[in-house]
Amino acid sequence: MSLDPFEHGSHKLVEQIPIVTYVLEFGEPSSIVYCSPQIEDMLGYSLEVYEEDPAYWIQVLHPDDREQVLAEDARVGSTGEPFEMEYRCIAHDGRTVWVYDRASVERDDEGRPRYRQGIMLDITARKALEERLISRAFHDPLTGLSNRVLFMEHLERALARRAIRESPVAVLFLDLDNFKLVNDSFGHDVGDQLLMAFAGRLQACVRPEDTVARLGGDEFTVLLEDVADTADTVRVAERIIEDLRVPFVLEEREIFINASIGIASSASARNRPSDLLKNADLALYEAKRNGKTRYEIFEEMMKRGFGEHPTPERDLRRAFEREEFIVYYQPKVALETGRIVGIEALVRWKHPTRGLIPPGTFIPLAEKTGLIVPIGQWVLRKTCEQAISWQEYYPGLPLTVSVNLSPRQVRDPQLVEEVSKILEETGLEPGKLVLELAEQVAMDGEEFTRLCDLKSLGLRLEIDDFGTGCFSLPYLRRLPVDTLKVDCSSAWRLEGRDGEMIISAATVLARALGQEIVAECVETGEQFTQLRELSFGQAQGNYFASPLPSEEVSALLAAGTLS
Repeated sequence: MSLDPFEHGSHKLVEQIPIVTYVLEFGEPSSIVYCSPQIEDMLGYSLEVYEEDPAYWIQVLHPDDREQVLAEDARVGSTGEPFEMEYRCIAHDGRTVWVYDRASVERDDEGRPRYRQGIMLDITARKALEERLISRAFHDPLTGLSNRVLFMEHLERALARRAIRESPVAVLFLDLDNFKLVNDSFGHDVGDQLLMAFAGRLQACVRPEDTVARLGGDEFTVLLEDVADTADTVRVAERIIEDLRVPFVLEEREIFINASIGIASSASARNRPSDLLKNADLALYEAKRNGKTRYEIFEEMMKRGFGEHPTPERDLRRAFEREEFIVYYQPKVALETGRIVGIEALVRWKHPTRGLIPPGTFIPLAEKTGLIVPIGQWVLRKTCEQAISWQEYYPGLPLTVSVNLSPRQVRDPQLVEEVSKILEETGLEPGKLVLELAEQVAMDGEEFTRLCDLKSLGLRLEIDDFGTGCFSLPYLRRLPVDTLKVDCSSAWRLEGRDGEMIISAATVLARALGQEIVAECVETGEQFTQLRELSFGQAQGNYFASPLPSEEVSALLAAGTLS
């Protein structure tokens, strides 16, 4: 082997590189021929320590890695094959340092391994990043608990062990009761603090070897192994419910929260993790249905009652509790200037597995079940809060926000009170809010008084999809409505000039009634030009912008015009 670079002093070059370079001579123990001074920066020991006692390096190796490193050393010394390992060392100040060590072997004239020359690199930062990424992939970022992926992995292993040892396995599925009220009343920061505090209490209620996970939102699960019988599992559930009787103190306020719990044991599943979790979920729903703040044990009759899969109504209710709804916004544009003058709020369902679900798929069910009332209140509050945010960022922009009211909402006797409360609590000026009503709702004489009460709050009312139903001209004139919103899509589908004539007639009617007119469903430049010629004031549609998340609408507001 030739060590000429070191013998002639040109090793000064490698000493400028931020890695450790070394040459060892095989022996018992190996002796150092050369080692760059970067080793002292990396581990804190001077070169003299290794030179005086070559075996000292063994003490520097991390105890958990020492045997493996020495075994690899011996293998390389006997075979002459290259050395390559990642292992840990203990630095002089007690730190654990990960190193990447790679070396080749030089043989003597008789072919026996004589020297090992290589490099060592400090990879502690990279290892820490890898650990963080792995932790993030398998743990909930808010609470630090296992996430769904890791929980299902633990559950699968537990069921496999159960098949061998015949030891029972149980799953508790927990859902915080009325958690949404905490977010609505105190804000999401306090809600997050509550979730973290609850996670700590939950862990304190079980054994260290039990797995506690957060599946998302306010849903948690607990995996219990080697439970003697159902009574043991029930005692855990009772302990959790009892522990929640003590309020959480967050930001100098006491917050009470309860939980509903579903229990399922391995005896009720076909040794499939998804079956056991599904059974616990069905039991949880039964606990919710029976009054909350209780536990229920899974029984087969629950499957017969609700089916193998959640019903659409139940799925929708759970979606609201889990805050899976989001608000998209579609701009309204002043045709003369092209500037955004209004924004309509449109609710979407962000399903965890099916993705973004359009309103036409779930709004009819929400209307039928009455869920549209709380969903509508949530959309209104969210939109008013977003409007305040936009006003702060774009103070000179004459912007209104529109929210649709369904027939069920208009019939709700608490509607006027709720709208007034949301305006007061969010601080939005009433004149900046537009409530859109379907034509058939606006024309229902029974709701006239309620519409007048809404109008008295100082907000604006708009008839949506005007022209798609039947209206009474005298009654329309009496209605406290500011704007007619014309769905132009059906008119544009007519042949010849019939569509243009219908749209033109709508503009004449609106002006005669002293009302503004807005065109919706504008899809092409030709339609845009036609509307300008008919002197429409405002329009919206995909030609300008499709419904977008709030941050993308903010970018449009910053840009200015859309046409």
